Amino acid sequence: MANAGTYEGPAVLVTSSHEIAVEVALRVDQIRGLATWHGDVTADPTEDFWSVLQARQGRLRLPNGAEGMFIPARTVIGSGQLKITGSGTAPF
Repeated sequence: MANAGTYEGPAVLVTSSHEIAVEVALRVDQIRGLATWHGDVTADPTEDFWSVLQARQGRLRLPNGAEGMFIPARTVIGSGQLKITGSGTAPF
C-alpha cells in the first residue's frame, strides 16, 4: 500500500550476487527541508542478509519496477529483519 511518503508491501532487495523477496515498510521524512527515506525490511528468518551487508549498498525493486538505491543500516543475523537507509530519490 502506498500513501504520500510511505510504502508498505512486497519488494525485492538486489545486490550484484543476490536477490531476496521481502516485505517492506518505508517512509520519507523531511529533515531541514531535505527528503530522506528509510524503513524496515522483513524476510524469511532463514534468509541470509549477509550478502546484502557485504555489498554495503543495493537496489530495492518494487512490484511496479521502480528502483531505489539503499544502504543496509542494521540487522541481527537470523532475525529476518533489516533496517535500510535510502540513497537518492525514493522509489515510491
